[in-house]
Amino acid sequence: MIINIKVLVFLLLSLSYASAQEMGFGCLGLVGGYIGYCSQQYQPGGINAYILDVNEFNKDSIAVPLSNFNQLKGFRFGLYFFQFTYTGFVVTVKGYYQSLNEKQDVRFFGPGAVTTIHTYEVISKNIGFGMDVGMEITTSFHWKILESWLLFNNFQFNTSVNTVFGITSSETYKDPETNVGYTVGTGFIYYLIDKYVSIESSVGVSKLKTNMLKGNSGKYLQLESGNQKSVDNSIQSGGLTVVLQINFSFPL
Repeated sequence: MIINIKVLVFLLLSLSYASAQEMGFGCLGLVGGYIGYCSQQYQPGGINAYILDVNEFNKDSIAVPLSNFNQLKGFRFGLYFFQFTYTGFVVTVKGYYQSLNEKQDVRFFGPGAVTTIHTYEVISKNIGFGMDVGMEITTSFHWKILESWLLFNNFQFNTSVNTVFGITSSETYKDPETNVGYTVGTGFIYYLIDKYVSIESSVGVSKLKTNMLKGNSGKYLQLESGNQKSVDNSIQSGGLTVVLQINFSFPL
């Protein structure tokens, strides 16, 4: 795997050097950064089984039950390592850090009209390394024919209980391991300032997966119904990914 990455980088550097005179931007073409907003669909089978168990086990105390988790939202911050044109195609190598979440609150009505608010939150933090190959449709409008990402994902699930006195209990369950996934998609780029400032939209399909989540206490996430069954397949799969971002580039 490491050797293949080195070979890929060497080939891309060689191609960028070969096209340098055509571009007039030096041996690495354009570099830069971007800020984006991401919506990620996912299938948290194990976590939704836990939520269903919470609803059923506490049905006499919950007026409005919790819904299934299904969509993460948040921001990504990325860098273009280099970008160049080769035989009419625009090749970009890039990376990002991303933090997404989905959160729900539910009111529990206890004896003596005591009300507590229980909060459940799924958090996804990942680093992505990717490459896209595109082409110029017009001077201002480019099509990303194929975009691919290799993802290193960390998931966590937070639970907390709040009263008028503040948080009375909380627990954070984390994935003990970093899971590898991927995204494959396509998109479009519209240049506001030629080559330097652009708006980009992407759509793709992501593969995400994690199994059991371990809490700060060292115990795995378990169903509340008291049978001590650990929640597995916390995240079963990914889904549709949509990103809207603004890019800033400059020549080397």
